[in-house]
Amino acid sequence: MGSEDGEQESEPDPTHKCHQETGVTKRQLGEAIVLVLFFAIDAYEVWPDSHLIALAAGVGGLSAVLYGELSAKKWFFWTAGFCAASTLFYFAAPPPIPRDTDTSGVLVAGDEPMPPNGCDKLRPSDDFFLVLFGDNGIRVRKGPPVSPIIAYGRPLITLQQTSDGMLVSSEIYNAEGEPVAVIKDNSFHALTGGDTYAVREGLSTLAVYQSQWWPLFSGRKELLYVRYLNPTTVRFRGVFPTNGRPITLISDKGIGTQDGSTGKPILETTWINSCMVGSFAFR
Repeated sequence: MGSEDGEQESEPDPTHKCHQETGVTKRQLGEAIVLVLFFAIDAYEVWPDSHLIALAAGVGGLSAVLYGELSAKKWFFWTAGFCAASTLFYFAAPPPIPRDTDTSGVLVAGDEPMPPNGCDKLRPSDDFFLVLFGDNGIRVRKGPPVSPIIAYGRPLITLQQTSDGMLVSSEIYNAEGEPVAVIKDNSFHALTGGDTYAVREGLSTLAVYQSQWWPLFSGRKELLYVRYLNPTTVRFRGVFPTNGRPITLISDKGIGTQDGSTGKPILETTWINSCMVGSFAFR
């Protein structure tokens, strides 16, 4: 009996093997849960601000989990594949839309010198301030809101100089002539989608942009730019479509018009080095 008992080989405990298998499964399940939570936070918090950082964090987190599960060779190839896929996804995805920012509050006058313009010969007056587009100037009265340029019956921009600073109001349109946003006394309100946004580029500047995206390329289009150069001078430029009429282009060169359907210029630039008083309207 004793020899037979001594010759019997010990069999592995099946419950011990089950515990081992169960332990591996729990660890992998835990890693998967943590990875899903990480991806969810990455997509919700980081992706809207920076696609590059979000993708880099995602690849890094996934590679870290796989490092303990795969051989070095397999881990290297999987990581390289994730990097390649993320690179393609980065260039194919639309650009991030900037988060809404507070644009309210007056524009504060800067201390930039007066640029050369057509109104240089006019005697300075405390009752007027100068609105510049290119080297052209329009001298307007301080106090009440004023629209220096009216195109096809539409005021392009309304300015009001107060004792605290400058207030800007304007209707913002896209290149197709569709209204996309409104600025009222520097407060920005989007009307459609999230691809149009306003930013305060310093205390003296208010700008409105529209995000643009094509595969492998992204950028932004300037729709309106207003800068309070100094206490007596404001410069502005922008794109101002009007339904059924040519697009009015205000640039640093002057005023131009463009065919809304073809995009071809009608007038490259007009009103060079000119000066006007009050407001100017054209049809």
